[in-house]
Amino acid sequence: MNGAARVFDLGCGLPNYNQSESGEEADYKAILNDWLMVGRDIKSATNRFADEQ
Repeated sequence: MNGAARVFDLGCGLPNYNQSESGEEADYKAILNDWLMVGRDIKSATNRFADEQ
């Protein structure tokens, strides 16, 4: 819903999230978050595997 609402937000009234000073900083934050999620998935998988053993 939020994404769809931004299409019609012509006055920029909705708050902005994930703001960065530069494109490099935005890339850094996105890649960091991706790797944190990969680590979280690996931890979850290893915990499930350990529980099954």
